[in-house]
Amino acid sequence: MPSYTANYRREIVRKILNEKSKTVDELALEYEISRATLFRWLKEYGPEVLGGKPIKANRPHSWTYAAKLQTILETQYMNEVDLGRYLRRNGLYYSNILEWKEEILKEVPTHFSGSYV
Repeated sequence: MPSYTANYRREIVRKILNEKSKTVDELALEYEISRATLFRWLKEYGPEVLGGKPIKANRPHSWTYAAKLQTILETQYMNEVDLGRYLRRNGLYYSNILEWKEEILKEVPTHFSGSYV
């Protein structure tokens, strides 16, 4: 098994987090590194590459209503690659977004019960 320097690992993590046109799977094939290894490197070096910010700021179920709504709005027109990157960066699953949409849509009638005229 090859040994990689910490700088090389950081550079690959930087590419994973910043590459707009490639998925983790594509980068794994390109660099001949297993997908599991790339995700381990993301966990280890991701916060450092992001300037000290953790990849997962907190758990999705503890996000505020405003943060959930912002996420829904930010992701609604993303293509599959960008959405996958966004989800990984924020420690989310697509199911979180679907649940939040449902939750917010249930609240709409109670917040906007008046006339729109």
